[in-house]
Amino acid sequence: MKPYLLNLQERFTQYELLYTLAMKSQYSIRLYEIFKSYEYLHTKMYEINELKKILMCEHYTRFPDFKRKVLNIALREINEFSDIMVEYKLLKESKRFAKIEFNITMKKGMNEKMTIWGKIDDIINTENVKTNKKTRKSEII
Repeated sequence: MKPYLLNLQERFTQYELLYTLAMKSQYSIRLYEIFKSYEYLHTKMYEINELKKILMCEHYTRFPDFKRKVLNIALREINEFSDIMVEYKLLKESKRFAKIEFNITMKKGMNEKMTIWGKIDDIINTENVKTNKKTRKSEII
C-alpha cells in the first residue's frame, strides 16, 4: 500500500471545481478532466470508438450525431468556461473518420481568467434566481 500512497501526487488529475460549475453537458466535464490530465503533453489522440467508450456514449452510432451532440457542445463549454483551450482535428482512414487529435493549450493571463470567472458567476447567479422564483411561486400557491 505504501508505494501507491507515495506516488499519489504524480498519478491523479487536479483541477479547480469552479471551471466545471457552469458546464451543463456531462460530456464537457468528463472531457475537461481528461484534457487536464494530458495538458502537459499539449496533444492527445484517440480512436473515435475508444473515445465513445470512455465517455459512455456508444449509442451515437453515426459520427455526425456524435460530433454535433457530444464533441461540439463539450468543446464549446470547455473553451468558454475553463482554463484551457481545446481544438481538434479529425483523421480519416479510407473514407471514414477513425481518429481524433486534440490540441490542448493553457489560457494565459489574469484578464482571461477574470472574464471566465465572471461568466461562471453570471450563470450560477442566473440559475439561483430561477430556482428562487420557482420556490416563491410554489409558496404562494
